[in-house]
Amino acid sequence: MRRDTNHALVASILRGGVGVGGVLLAVGLVIGIAAGDTSAPTLRLVDLFAPGPLHARFELAGILVCGATPGVAVLALIGSLAPQRDWRAVATATAVLAILVVGMILGHV
Repeated sequence: MRRDTNHALVASILRGGVGVGGVLLAVGLVIGIAAGDTSAPTLRLVDLFAPGPLHARFELAGILVCGATPGVAVLALIGSLAPQRDWRAVATATAVLAILVVGMILGHV
């Protein structure tokens, strides 16, 4: 795989993730407005499959997709660079992934 192909792969993952996440958020917003529910409930991961407002589940799914997209893109980049034996780029992408994971952990502490 050439470098241009790697960039296209990452760009398509980022574009798709933001698109899907944005659509889920928009659907949740429309459902909430149509139902007359303008409350902002606390969104927890366990609420995704729990009974409750449908709009909140769509919004939570959109947030999760948007939040996971950068990590998935970096994993795809690592997976496409490793067969090329571009170890410097793999190490850099792995460091970026570690920073994302540490940020998520610290954000929940």
